[in-house]
Amino acid sequence: MSTTNNIQTITISGNGTLTQAIVNNNIGSIDPSTSLNVVIEGYNRIGSAAFQYANGLNLITIPEGVISIGDYAFVNTRLTSINIPASVTTIGTTAFSSTTDLTDVSFAPNSQLQRIEDFLFYNNISLISITIPDSVTTIGVNSFFNTIRLTSIAIPTSVTNIAKNAFYQSGLTTVYIPASNGLNISSPSSTVSFFGAIVNTEIEPEPEPQPEPIPIPIHIPIPIPSQTPQYTHSGSGPIQICNSRFAKCNITKKTNFSSGNVIIQGSTIAQRVSTLIKVQSYLRNATWREEYKPVNGYGQRAGGPVGYGQSPKNTF
Repeated sequence: MSTTNNIQTITISGNGTLTQAIVNNNIGSIDPSTSLNVVIEGYNRIGSAAFQYANGLNLITIPEGVISIGDYAFVNTRLTSINIPASVTTIGTTAFSSTTDLTDVSFAPNSQLQRIEDFLFYNNISLISITIPDSVTTIGVNSFFNTIRLTSIAIPTSVTNIAKNAFYQSGLTTVYIPASNGLNISSPSSTVSFFGAIVNTEIEPEPEPQPEPIPIPIHIPIPIPSQTPQYTHSGSGPIQICNSRFAKCNITKKTNFSSGNVIIQGSTIAQRVSTLIKVQSYLRNATWREEYKPVNGYGQRAGGPVGYGQSPKNTF
């Protein structure tokens, strides 16, 4: 049991037929002024008069698997809407009669219901919307009597029999019915006598096709790979080396560049300068510069304010 927005939810679980006695054991002691949301679990039948005069019943969940709803099952309740599962094959006479707050009745797709019984929605003065499933063949006597707010209804081609005064004193003004139907009703037509009501008949328009969804392109940025500075030979001239070239370098000793050896890390500043002076002779006739690279290999802007190899302090 739980309460949300002043609506108390009660789950009634079991199997077989849900009887009036079981319902009373679960909700009979609750103040009739309390709004109830009843969830049915496990049962496959709702018995005759199961919820009759359950004045607080505002919402109900009938699960798939329930195959029948008995006579008078919801008479004089305060239901506002109901969805009938596809598994229901029979609904008893007067099952929703005088349920005066009921505004909307819907049936699940692939409904197996074959008959709208006599007096089923009798005196449902608030009913404004109902969709009769394609499985229904018969609409019974006074089944929509005094449904004064029901102004239109669609009758499927499966319906071949509607009893006398089925829509007597209803609010019907428009009936949607195919031109070819089993009731010999002219459609489209005006001022048609329709089982207790005078209506205009129309052919129900086809639903408009839903527009195709427009795909939204997703642009995933391509990461730019880290770039190592590239140098090209540009002719003769002295080599110029920037301070940042050795920002992370520790030279241990000088070596002969022509031997192909590398400079080993871990020397003093004096040794580094000495090494640079020694290698100058091997590269004196070449000038090296970076092309198209705004930063050096360490992610730093190299040299002085004018770029790579332009700092006067590093010119040998």
